[in-house]
Amino acid sequence: SSGINAEYGILPAVGSAEPLDRKAGLVAMAVIAEGCGEYMVEKHLQECLKLAAAGLSDDSAEVRNAALYALGQFAEHFQPEISKFSGEILPILCAKISLDMGNENSALTRTYYALESLCENMGDKIVPFLPDLIEKLVGVLSGAGSNAGKEMAISAIGAVTSAAEQEIVPFLPRIMEHMKVYLMAPNTEEALSLKTQAIDTLGIFARSVGKEVFLGMADECVQLGVSNLQTAEDPDLKRCLYGLFAAISSTQPAALGPVLEPLVRKMFESLIS
Repeated sequence: SSGINAEYGILPAVGSAEPLDRKAGLVAMAVIAEGCGEYMVEKHLQECLKLAAAGLSDDSAEVRNAALYALGQFAEHFQPEISKFSGEILPILCAKISLDMGNENSALTRTYYALESLCENMGDKIVPFLPDLIEKLVGVLSGAGSNAGKEMAISAIGAVTSAAEQEIVPFLPRIMEHMKVYLMAPNTEEALSLKTQAIDTLGIFARSVGKEVFLGMADECVQLGVSNLQTAEDPDLKRCLYGLFAAISSTQPAALGPVLEPLVRKMFESLIS
């Protein structure tokens, strides 16, 4: 009943002439989705999506951000039904991933939140969208946008890979060409968050692309991990490096054989530090 009562206030708000009212209506809809998702899917799924989609082209930046937040909440909490509309939602999100969003940090964050929430639950339904998605995300990595945008693009590549699994393989060479820039970067404060995210995504590749494909990448990934571990001081960097080794051990454990002794020694040092 809370969902029924709430909707009476939401619809007039979203249709208001006042931007703050429209923003409030979309945010309320987004929050309700978290607790009343089943009811909203059953009664108002298409209407919710239509309102959020309309909000994305609103004249007010605050309303556009609220619409992106709502879309992210729907993508997370309206599963699996929302996947039927992925063909309409993904192109909208792809269009939003552009370098000119570099200064709109909140819009950027909302866009990637919606994108990742949707992709993570799509499974093989994501395959037809891979060329455009990868084109946009790699474009962010190779462009002159903000580090925050690049970090979120790398994270999104991981979410896309988790859904696509082995279907990502044809795109791997191009992705790796751009990710290596961050994987090989020195551990400066500016580069560290990008490197950490890139290593996390490398771990997703290890678990997702299949043993045969990863065989060709395993030795290089091990060496990359070991060389970074020797100089790593940042706890988050160490965390993702150990995560990478764990991922490698699940698909190509033999690749860890030559470095197992120094790796275990480093692990014990971390445990007692």
